[in-house]
Amino acid sequence: MFKKIFYNKGGFTFLELMIVIAVTVIITSVFVVSTRETVRDQVDTSTNQLLSDIRYARGLATSRVTYNFGGALGTVYPPGGYGVHFTDGDYRYTVFADNGSGGGFSLLAGDKIIKTGTLKNTSLDLEDYNQTVALAKYFTFQAENEVVTNFVSDSQGKYKMSVTYNPGTGGEGYRGIITLGEQAADGSVFVSLGIGSIGYTPTCSTQNQACDGSQPCCFGQGTCTASICTIPPTNPPQTSCFPAGTTVLMADYSYKNIESIQVGDYVVSYDEVSQKEVAAKVLELASPVREHMCELIFVDASLKLTDEHPVYTQAGWKSINPEKTIAENDEVVVTQLTLGDQIFFREAVYKELIKINCWQEEIQTYNLKEVENYNTFFADDVLVHNASAPSCGGSTDPVGGIF
Repeated sequence: MFKKIFYNKGGFTFLELMIVIAVTVIITSVFVVSTRETVRDQVDTSTNQLLSDIRYARGLATSRVTYNFGGALGTVYPPGGYGVHFTDGDYRYTVFADNGSGGGFSLLAGDKIIKTGTLKNTSLDLEDYNQTVALAKYFTFQAENEVVTNFVSDSQGKYKMSVTYNPGTGGEGYRGIITLGEQAADGSVFVSLGIGSIGYTPTCSTQNQACDGSQPCCFGQGTCTASICTIPPTNPPQTSCFPAGTTVLMADYSYKNIESIQVGDYVVSYDEVSQKEVAAKVLELASPVREHMCELIFVDASLKLTDEHPVYTQAGWKSINPEKTIAENDEVVVTQLTLGDQIFFREAVYKELIKINCWQEEIQTYNLKEVENYNTFFADDVLVHNASAPSCGGSTDPVGGIF
């Protein structure tokens, strides 16, 4: 009776048809997820290879390994050094030995190509301090701590480049962040590099694309004003925060609950370069209502915080959700926090992270949104970053030195 009632003309029972549909949906879903993970894996591998090649170019300059240009130069150390050259919109970059005294990559015939790297997922877009880069970009390591580049440095003497892979037109791309050190008073560059966690970023996330106002810019996502295309973020970033009752270490080494902190108070911050605790003034506060909370658990301590809030570890800054951290501020180089990580507590004590709990709840939270110079402070004795860029001095690079 069952088969007679639910039998269709094609010979399948209704139950069999539902099974076929379900299996098809599952296979399709698995394929989509698998494809997305494959792309992410490709970008991860590609970015790591790029970092390796940057280190390789610097290593050549540091060790002064000669490269044979031939002719009159012979095996003389190239005066311009060794570098890496990028072309916006391309999928390759070039490691080269520079035959010019001023660095750069202006004369391909005069320079020597050492190797060519290939970026997976078709193409790359360069951003130099949120400026869209239309021209080729390069940096050349002349010696151990000196670099010639056409990147623009910030007030701290840092060179930063955001690389977005294959942005396409579908609303998603993948971003890596590269930072080149700090500039000393003598003009030399203390070279350190870091690549941030790779996450989804909206297509046309660059906020200053040129437009003519004749039609909606950025595939209809943006608004053209004064020839500049402004694109609202798909998911506006939220401020990373702590719940009431979280203690903050003050400059006099007393403790105060975070909800009681006032602008102008002095807290203990941390200089990653000198590796010393320093006093710093609180310049701005935040107190948003958030929708979740997490807890980091150690053998003899714990810390509650939102999942994008960075904590300092032996391997640099990390968070539970680094993609959200980068969405809040892509200048903070942060990677995935995992069990077993060694977390930095006051007085340079490291403690092993043994458990992470997260849950949904509407909760009033607080943060020291801006702290003078370093934007770091101690919350329940854990060194944390407020996910804002340093106002002056300090470092957001987890490598913290010459590699």
